[in-house]
Amino acid sequence: KEVEEPPPPPVVQDESKDQNESNDVVQQEEAEAFQEAQDLNSSPILWVNVDPRRRLLRRILMRKPEYQWVEQLYQDEMVESQLDAVNALVEYPSGNPNYSSSSIAVFPLSVRALGECLRGKTAHTQEEHSVQVRAAAAEALALWQTDHSPSLNESHNAWPGLAMLQQFFTERFVSPPLPQGKNSIGFKNGEDKTDSILFGWNGGLLLPNWFDDPIEYCLKKSLAWSFSLIRARCGSCPAHARAQLVVMLRDNDNSENDRSDEYYIAQLLVAAGQSVSSRRGGRMEIEMAEKLWKEVKRWVEADETGFSHNGVITACGLQALSQIEIYLGGRPRTDFLAYASTAHFPSVRIAAIQSIIHHFLAEDELNETMGECLSNGGFHKAISWVLQVVEQEKDFWVR
Repeated sequence: KEVEEPPPPPVVQDESKDQNESNDVVQQEEAEAFQEAQDLNSSPILWVNVDPRRRLLRRILMRKPEYQWVEQLYQDEMVESQLDAVNALVEYPSGNPNYSSSSIAVFPLSVRALGECLRGKTAHTQEEHSVQVRAAAAEALALWQTDHSPSLNESHNAWPGLAMLQQFFTERFVSPPLPQGKNSIGFKNGEDKTDSILFGWNGGLLLPNWFDDPIEYCLKKSLAWSFSLIRARCGSCPAHARAQLVVMLRDNDNSENDRSDEYYIAQLLVAAGQSVSSRRGGRMEIEMAEKLWKEVKRWVEADETGFSHNGVITACGLQALSQIEIYLGGRPRTDFLAYASTAHFPSVRIAAIQSIIHHFLAEDELNETMGECLSNGGFHKAISWVLQVVEQEKDFWVR
C-alpha cells in the first residue's frame, strides 16, 4: 500500500535574516584583526615592554609599529600593558584616511583591534579582557574618531570609530527588530527619525537594564561617556552620537532590574551635557540638542517625586540643562534659582548655583564674540551674586 508523503512545511521568511547575515560577516572580518597583526609582524620580537610593573615614577612613551601594539593587547597578560596598548592604538594610522567602502574590512587595523577588544574577543593565549580594558577600548575608539575626524556632512563610511561603538551597543543592548515596522517606542517608521540615523540600528527594543552583571553596568556607562567625546573636524559633536544618547535616555527600562539605576542615569545626563560643550554644528546637531534638552528636563522633573540618592539625578540634570541651554542660545529656560533654595539637597543647590554662574559667564563669551567689553558684564554679575549668596547662606557646605 502506497503511503502519501506529507506536504513540505511552509517556508517562513525571516525579516531579520539579512541583518543577521550582515552581522556575521562583520564579526568574521573583525576576527581577522589579530591574525593580520601576526602576519604583518615579520620580526621574531613580538612586542617590547619597558617597566611593565610600574616601578619607575615616570611615564614612558614608546614608538613601535601598529601590529606590535595589537600583539601586546592580545597576548600580554598584564592589564597595565593592555591599557598601554589601548591608549597607543588611538594614534594609528597617522593622518586622516579616506574610506570608500562601508565594509569594516577596510577599516584601520587599530579600529578593528579595539572593536574586537570591546566585544570581548579573545586570543588563543588568554581569557577575555577585563572590563576595565574593554571600557578603555570604548573610550579609545571615541578618541580615535576625534583624532581622525571628518567633516559633519561626510558619509557614514567616514565614521568607523563611531560606527563600531554603535554597532556593539546594538548587538549587546538592543533586541531583534519588532514586526510591522514598529520601533522601540511604538512610532511607525518615519514618525520619529532619531533611531534612523544611528549606525547599525535595527529598530528593536532597548533591552532592560540588568545590573546584577557588573560588566554590563560598566560597559553601558563607558559607552555613554564615549559617545559624548566624539567630535567632528569643526569641533561639534555629530548628530549620530547625540542621537544615541537621546535613545539611551528616552528608552531606558529598569523594570526588570533589582538594582537602582540612579547613578547610571546620572552618567547619561553628564554625557548629554558633555556632548554640547563645543561648537553649534549644523541643523541636525541643533535638532538633536533640542531632543537632548527635552529628555534631560523629563528626568529632572521625574526626580522631583522620585527623590534619587542625594538628588544625584537632579544635580547632574541641572548641569546638563545649563550646558545645553548655553549651547542653544537665548534666555535660560530653567528656573535654576528655584533649585538653589533650601528645600533641596546640598548637591542640588550647588549644581543650581554653578549653573547660574555658567549662564552669567556665557554673557561675557557672547560679548567677546560681538567685540564688546562691558564693565558690568557676566563676570561682574556672577561675582556680585555669589558674594550675596555667601553672605546669606547658612549651610556650611554650600557656603
